[in-house]
Parts: sequence; C-alpha cells; structure tokens
Amino acid sequence: MESLRGHLLIAGPRLVDPNFWRTVVLIVDHNDEGAFGLVLNRPSETSVGETVPELGTLVDGDEPLFIGGPVQPSSVVTVAQFSDGSDAALLAFDDIGVLGSGGPPLEELADAHLVACYNPIFQEWSDDAAGEE
Repeated sequence: MESLRGHLLIAGPRLVDPNFWRTVVLIVDHNDEGAFGLVLNRPSETSVGETVPELGTLVDGDEPLFIGGPVQPSSVVTVAQFSDGSDAALLAFDDIGVLGSGGPPLEELADAHLVACYNPIFQEWSDDAAGEE
C-alpha cells in the first residue's frame, strides 16, 4: 500500500456526503490501520479564543476555529510548522504536523520549538477521509 500521508484530497463534484462536500482534506497520517485527515476549508463561526484560550500564545484568539471533520467533535487539532519535528504528535510532510498532548508544553513551543502555527485550528478529526473520492 502506498501511503497518502502529506497529500491533499479534493472532493469531486459527485461526492455529495455533507461531511466532505466541496472540501480539501490534508492527509496527516495513512497506514495499513487507517487514515487521519483534516478538512482544511471549513471555518466555523466560533473563534479559537472562545474555544481553546490556552492556544492564545500561538494563535490570535479572534481567528476562526475550523471544522476539521465529523469523527470527534470534542477534539482540537493544531497544524504547525516545527523547528524540531520530534515535537510534533504526527508529521504530515517535511516539518508540518500537528501538536499533540504528549509533546512539550505550549509555552515552550511558543518560545523555541514552533516555527509557525497555522490557522486553521480544527475542532474535529476525520479518520476516514482517505477512503472518499
């Protein structure tokens, strides 16, 4: 099996599932056990500051929270560029990956390890995106 890690999936016009209609999905991880992807282009009306104020050191709190997929609506995922890839929970490609609960404290990332933190901050996970067309 060839991994789709780091690839973008763009929903075709025939994909009518409301979870993935007109979406662009970044495949963060893909292996024999499954896939983890994030919808990149679905902003919500909620701000990062309202939902996860602890990320205020990394992201402007007024930025919108993005809806990253339908699977775990109570989870938050942050996409970032890391100066040290070992600080990422998962690397999608090169030094772009996601923050994880087992990594360094946010204060340390803001000061030294995190090169950039990209919006969107995602509210939900999507682990079935790689199987969609």
